[in-house]
Amino acid sequence: MRVLTITESLIPSSILDIIKPMLRLQQEGFLEFKMKYSKFYKEKDIINTDIVVLCRSISPRDLNIIKLVRKHNKKLVYDIDDNFFEISSASLIGRYHRHPMHLYVLETMLKQADAVRVYSNPMYEIAHKYNPNTYLLKSYFDFSLIEEKKRKETDVIKIVYATSRGKLDTLSAICIPAVARILEEFGDKVQFYCYGEVPSRLVEFPNAIALDYIPNYTKYIKNFYAHSFDIGLAPLLNDRFHNSKTNNKFREYAALGVCGIYSQAQIYSDCIINFQDGIIVNNTTDEWYNAIKELIVNTSLRKKIVENSLEKVRKEYSIDNTLNDWKTILNNLGDNTREYNNLHDLSIKAIVDTSFNYINLREKTFFNNTGFCSINCTIFDFRDVKKSDISPNDVVVCFISKMKDADLWLDELSLFDNKNIIVDTMLPYSDLDKYPNFIFTNPDDEKALNAFPIDFHLELDQVDIYSLISIKRLIYGDEKIDCLSQFNEFVDQVSNNIDVYYSLNNPQVSWARLLERYKGDGARRSNRLILFIKRRAKKFLSFVCQKVAQPIKNKIINSGNRMKRYFNYIKDYISINVFKKY
Repeated sequence: MRVLTITESLIPSSILDIIKPMLRLQQEGFLEFKMKYSKFYKEKDIINTDIVVLCRSISPRDLNIIKLVRKHNKKLVYDIDDNFFEISSASLIGRYHRHPMHLYVLETMLKQADAVRVYSNPMYEIAHKYNPNTYLLKSYFDFSLIEEKKRKETDVIKIVYATSRGKLDTLSAICIPAVARILEEFGDKVQFYCYGEVPSRLVEFPNAIALDYIPNYTKYIKNFYAHSFDIGLAPLLNDRFHNSKTNNKFREYAALGVCGIYSQAQIYSDCIINFQDGIIVNNTTDEWYNAIKELIVNTSLRKKIVENSLEKVRKEYSIDNTLNDWKTILNNLGDNTREYNNLHDLSIKAIVDTSFNYINLREKTFFNNTGFCSINCTIFDFRDVKKSDISPNDVVVCFISKMKDADLWLDELSLFDNKNIIVDTMLPYSDLDKYPNFIFTNPDDEKALNAFPIDFHLELDQVDIYSLISIKRLIYGDEKIDCLSQFNEFVDQVSNNIDVYYSLNNPQVSWARLLERYKGDGARRSNRLILFIKRRAKKFLSFVCQKVAQPIKNKIINSGNRMKRYFNYIKDYISINVFKKY
């Protein structure tokens, strides 16, 4: 069995959940394993493998991996340990993961995978809706990382808050007020450690210590174990997003001999028995303070929790269990002959009525989508379009502005050979039955067979107030418009729709779902060949001009300059002699 993983970068998720288990299975002789970065893999890499494994892949260019997997009849396993559908859009990284096209890629991965691996109940519920072949699994802790290490016990109680979020961390606010009370009460009997920066609330305490963040996971675990921490803090919000993560804090704290205090959240309550494997508290300062204080003064309780949690992790979260899970999944992928139409393969012509400037209100989302997916798209004015421009393409998208021109357009387009025509008008079109071979994106009857409604109300968030006013005037006439109320309406829409914009409800996703119905027939490749020939011809002519024509031109210019100087000399000579004579 040959397995290939293609990854964007070596993040802890891909290392722990895929690369390390695959290397162990390769050592056992169960499979042959290779890893490629997503920027450098080739089609031959997929041809020469049996199974492709992806981890958290959401980039549109990764759609090409699905295409090649289906083209060469390979298997696809998708591993995801986070809920990008519900990550907060308040941060840059949140908006990156919740970009509508990234969510579309994630949705496509879940649908197309032959098996999906998840690590939490909320993610299982989400993934199972897209793919019945979804596995809810437990991750592991690699005890080989600390086999040759030993804890060094001290009289000082060491409290640690381990995070990799740095300045983006907002969870520390849950437990830091309680930590401040502990540091003030116990003084130099306790020390607080934080990876990254010390929270501003604790800067004044000399026993609050910052540790350098270590991106290499192996080095991080060894560094963590060497500090011999006693109490570990794991604050978390009890919402669907945070409960979709893995319980890695519990596994790490337990395996490294740290007594953990955890927020009351499903992710921890599902695996921890309170006061047996750890302490679970509500997110109040008093409860966090009481729990930390109890573990400081009650040494026997702390020791009992450390022993119980370590035993549970060794038994339930071992690398051997993970290897058995991988073997089960890889051996039961079955036969799958499903097809996938890659958006990147489409050759699209967009015909735009340029006589009406504000048609771009609907047109813009389409071009944002096609630009993001690198679809070959050329814009024509309807008055200049020819049959030869339309026929070779996979899809033709027509943006019609004025309803009185719609029938004229559609009658003309129905004469073309290409039947994959999408019609988008400024206002809903009602006579759909007249054109059964066309798909209408804003029909009057949304239940019609040739209707694919795309909601564009979000587009109001993307234009400035002046464009809004201009659009209103064009639609409703020259009536007076209250600019202030219009501006307030604009601001309200921006603030209210930001979570809707960063979601699968975005029109960009609707366009992608519509376009994925169509299959590229090679027209794009022929267009690329023509473009390649044109570029080569242009480069060759440039070379000829530079190496041949330019020297000839320079010689002609130099000869002309010499002749000009010669004639000027003769002219001056004659003028001087004539002047002397007379």
